[in-house]
Amino acid sequence: VKISPDRKTALQLLSFVQSNPEQNQKMVSLVSGLAHSTGAQSCLELFAGSGNFTFALAKKLAAVTAVELNRCAVELADLLKTESGADNVRIISQSSEAYLNYALKSNQKYDLVLLDPPRAGAKKEIQKIIALKPKAVIYVSCEPSTLARDLAALLKAGYQLEKIIPMDLFPQTFHLESISLLRLGGKL
Repeated sequence: VKISPDRKTALQLLSFVQSNPEQNQKMVSLVSGLAHSTGAQSCLELFAGSGNFTFALAKKLAAVTAVELNRCAVELADLLKTESGADNVRIISQSSEAYLNYALKSNQKYDLVLLDPPRAGAKKEIQKIIALKPKAVIYVSCEPSTLARDLAALLKAGYQLEKIIPMDLFPQTFHLESISLLRLGGKL
């Protein structure tokens, strides 16, 4: 199925898209490689946007549930899912917090949680992620202070920080992305 270039472009303009495509591709590759290294089969991706990581994860894992609130990003992700034929991806149009409430009530299980929250971090979601007890968490962050707050909660809950990898997606600025890999109780 081919997506109309005009529709795809319009949805991209109304969704968050990384502004440095070459570095973003490196980041996507790195994140999907880390996800694969955990041995996870199922992944809950929070703050999934239009699927920046989703479809790379789908090539390495058995099942990916991508959760995003922005309707334009969800529509674009649905179009990209159709285009890519990723039958192992489920896209949920809901806030990460609301989906976590559902997942906990319905006893959903995920081996891995991947989150890429906005600068405010995942303050509302972090305790719910901990309650899900995934074996591993990959946290992509663009804000060191909220990352530190959220990592502290994960560490207190028994997760161990295995890797933290800085990435410069915005050369010649003070902005820095980072990718953190945590495992429950240490090495899997």
